[in-house]
Formats: sequence, structure tokens, C-alpha cells
Amino acid sequence: MKALSSRMDRTVIFICLAGTPALTLSAEPPQYRITELGDLGRHSVAWSVNDAGEVVGDYLIDVDEDETDNRAFLYSEGVMHDLGTLGGADATANAVNDSSQVAGTSDTPDSQRAFLYTDGVMLDVGEQTGDLRTSTGEAMNDLGEVTGRINTEDGHRAYIYRDATLSTIGLPPEAGGSEGCADYGAVAYGINNATQVTGFLYELIPAGCRSTAFVYSRDTGETILIGELLPDYSTAGYDINDNGQVLVYALGNGDAGAFVYSDGELTRIGTGVLTGFSINDDGWVVGNTGSGGEDSRAFLYIDGEMFDLGELVTDLSGWAHLDSAREISDSGYIAGFGETASGVTRAFLLTPIPAELGVRVDIRPGSRKNKVNLRSNGNIDVAVLATKQFDATQVDWETARFGPKEATERHGRVHLRDVGDDGDVDAVLHFRIRETGIRCRDTEATLTGETFGGVAFTATGKINIVKCRR
Repeated sequence: MKALSSRMDRTVIFICLAGTPALTLSAEPPQYRITELGDLGRHSVAWSVNDAGEVVGDYLIDVDEDETDNRAFLYSEGVMHDLGTLGGADATANAVNDSSQVAGTSDTPDSQRAFLYTDGVMLDVGEQTGDLRTSTGEAMNDLGEVTGRINTEDGHRAYIYRDATLSTIGLPPEAGGSEGCADYGAVAYGINNATQVTGFLYELIPAGCRSTAFVYSRDTGETILIGELLPDYSTAGYDINDNGQVLVYALGNGDAGAFVYSDGELTRIGTGVLTGFSINDDGWVVGNTGSGGEDSRAFLYIDGEMFDLGELVTDLSGWAHLDSAREISDSGYIAGFGETASGVTRAFLLTPIPAELGVRVDIRPGSRKNKVNLRSNGNIDVAVLATKQFDATQVDWETARFGPKEATERHGRVHLRDVGDDGDVDAVLHFRIRETGIRCRDTEATLTGETFGGVAFTATGKINIVKCRR
């Protein structure tokens, strides 16, 4: 199987270390439902996922008894689609954006090129570059901009492809171009929606040459060598989110690990040997522990805590273990690959399961009997109570609906007050009784709505109908 892209082994510039740290579960992480992606070929891996849960990667097919090919796929609406190639045998899809555009690398009849797949057509990203030998497509953003590397007679060059134009990223004068380096130049691995790019470049130092993580901003034209914050390590930037946080891999002095670059500082995540591959806008990180192979396990990092993803899946039957998580979307989907119970490597999609919010309501707060007079022209008060799991101040009154006819909030706002005298701030909503659709025989009524963050909730409370014409 040919390695079409450095996504296949991003630690190729480093040595491998052994050992897998134990992951400690000490907080309440999300739970996930797992979907196996494998109805094409006999082996599949996933590299990227978007906010809609669409996944891209590659799968393996047998050409004959001694030869196999990699083929790129897009998983969308429950179906895996083969994306084809640029005329050669192999292709791999490395990134998918929220418009379902895909970037990756494909063989041509005589070379290997980065591609952009859009509107059902695979485009050769690098064909306009005269001195190009080969190229890879490593990442893309929601603007359809692709980044990766081109290989020329002058070494590697990181690039940005946008609107059918490819431009290389400028390097600071102290980096690259040295004949003392086996390879020189730069490679890009990540790009955000502000067109900030991260990756690594070969930096000339007194001891010779090392890989150094960088961040490039198209707006300013500035390249910052963030790897210099770890002078004893070789480093590479693997991903960058829209807040400018960079996920960095570092190796040196018999140590290897993941760091997050933010506000001019590098902070290590976890302990022991691990690699982080993706960071979303909430700062959540996914990757794998260990240095690859049988001992590697997919992890999720949230707010200083490390979690074994295999322990967060509600039903892992059919799987032996989850090897690696390669991307986490801003909406929480995770894509990666693992080993099935039958010993086959398969791509997976992890879908977060919404947690129970524990929403409770008090109809007619202050009244023990919750009396409702259906002959009244007045309003009915419904209090959404704060709990440890639910912040009532986040109730969006515009989405609130009450009763069988889904009455809307009468006053056009939420009234915040402590209705239970327990020190918590509750949300009180008002609905016109005759608009609720509550009937004489009803003994309870339901409120539905969403938080300002778009999380839906449902809560039901007891009612006592009085003065009703039966």
C-alpha cells in the first residue's frame, strides 16, 4: 500500500518511542455512538470529519494477489462514496469542510498531486506550477482554501490554494534553504478560516537542522516559529483552530508529546508518549496514545483531562479497540480508525449523544396545587428550575412552547428570579391560558424549548384543572 500523504504517518520526521500512558477518567465527558465505515474495500481509515458528520479517508482494495490500491472516500448520509483519482491508481482524502468539499492527494499517470474535490469534480491543485514534481493536499478550511506541500528542485514548499491560484508561503530568512539539511523548506498540515497555516519548516541551527513548528498568517504575511519555545525538541504544528490555538507535536531528549500553543505559550497536554492530531474551536483535542501499532489507543482531551475514547462509546461490541482519533469537528463529531473484533482495520465515526439536561418545571410556582382555570383570560406562569445539570438563565424564550397547541411566551422575555428560595436563579415564562390547548382531562402539561446554545430540552409538570366545562 502506497503512502500518498504524510497523514499516513505524520511522525515520519521523528523517531518512534515506545510506551502508552494510562488514561484517567476524572470528569464527566460526553458519551458517543459509534458507526463503522467499511462497505467499500476490506480496510478503511478516516482522516477528517465536518460539522455535519461527513467523513473522508481512504480504503484498501485488492488489485490482484500481490497488489493493492488506496482509494479516497466521502461518507455522507450513511453512504460511502468513491471519489475517483486524477488518472492514477491511488488516492486518499485528507480533509472535508462544511460545504462537503474534499482535499487530498492522488496519483496521476506520471506523478502525485494535491486535489480539491468540489461539485463532483476532482481538480489538480498543483498543475499550474511549472517546477512542480509532486504535491500533497493536507488540510482545507470552510473557504475552500487548501494547504499542504509542493516538492520542487528547491525542496519542500508549503502553499495555499485559493480560487484556482496556488501561492507558496514565505519563510523567514533564518529558516530553510540549507544544503546541510537532507530536506529543506516547509510543510503545511493545518489551516483555519482566518487563513492562518501551521506545519513545520526545516530550521538551520548550530547543531545542524531540525524541524520547527510555525504559524503563518496571510493577513500579516508573518511567519512565527513557535517551535523555538521548545529549543530542545523537533516540533511540527498539526492543526490550528479558528481561535488561533495550534496543536503541536514535539520530540526530543527521549520524550514525545502534544502541546497547545495559545497566547504565545506552549502548554503540554497529558503525560507520556502521545500524539494530538486535531483541536476544535472549544479547545478539545483528539489523537492517540503510544507511538503507533497495537499499543495505541484513541483519546479525547477536555479542559485538562484525558479520556480513553473506547470507554466513552456506549456500545463497543464488534470492536477490539479504537486505535486513533484523527479529527474532532466543532459540533463534536470524531473520526478515526480502530480494529474490529475480527481483526480488520476500519474507519469510524463517533456521534456525541446529548446528555440528559435534568430540566424541571414548576407550573404555577408558589402554588402547591398548580391550579389552572381554563375559563380564565389570564396567563399561566411556568418556571424552569435551575439544577446542577441545567443553567436556567440560558433558556431562549423565543423557542419556548407550552401545552398541546404550543403557546408562545406572552411578554417576549424571560423573567429571572429564585422561585424556590434555594439560592438558584430560575427562569419564569408566561403563556396565555387559552392559547395552550390544555383540556379538562389533562393532568400535566409540557414545555419545550432550546438554550441560547441551541440545545433542545423538554420538561413536563403536573396541573390541576378547575372550573372546567366537561
